[in-house]
Amino acid sequence: MVNNEKRVTKTGLTKAVERLENALKSFKEDFDSKNITQDDFESKKVNLLEEIKKTKGEILELKDQLSVRNEREKLILEQLNLLSKHFQTDVDEDTGIATIYFSVSLDTHFDIDVDCSRYPEPPYIFIPQTIIDFFDGDIVSELKTLKKWSIKKPPPLVDIFKELERKLVEIFQFENEVIDDRDKMARRRKLIGLARNAENEGDFEEAFSLYESIVEISQELKDKKNYLKYKKKMQEVEAHAEQ
Repeated sequence: MVNNEKRVTKTGLTKAVERLENALKSFKEDFDSKNITQDDFESKKVNLLEEIKKTKGEILELKDQLSVRNEREKLILEQLNLLSKHFQTDVDEDTGIATIYFSVSLDTHFDIDVDCSRYPEPPYIFIPQTIIDFFDGDIVSELKTLKKWSIKKPPPLVDIFKELERKLVEIFQFENEVIDDRDKMARRRKLIGLARNAENEGDFEEAFSLYESIVEISQELKDKKNYLKYKKKMQEVEAHAEQ
């Protein structure tokens, strides 16, 4: 993961201070050897002391930044490791963006990019247009894990994607069930027409068989009204067939 912050090392910081202190020592030696006047020395001494003070302040500030950065990177790494245990995950080393792969069926797969570089703040989740089109909207905005997010006590990132996966699977299954039910209803309508024709032509055995299929489909659709209606039709054509 790339980090554009200035990197600080203990050796580099120590050398910076040593250079300033050596410069101050050199000026004192110049003064002792009468190579510069006391006024020049005092002026340069003040400047060097100010520079040392400034450098030491920067050292403390950069050390704090380094500590915070290291702690955040450690947290992010832990979260990515946890994600990779539950989902196939790829991380772009240049951008730090993680790509998470989902399978909602044997033939339907999605991948979602996430920027978790701000963790423990909530991540940026990039939903591809295919998911928006397929599920008719941005389902991420409805995730409870994100709605209840707390920076002080952030949930594991994997919780977001477990919830998202459940939603994707539920919606996909619902869509398939709706399509399947529509197919069954269309087939039932066709069978009803065939059964009526067979009944009108006096082919009661064929009509009975067709009504039997209609009853089975109605049962699968949990359509009690039509189940009872065509169950009765079965009995009627059966009675005609026995005459």
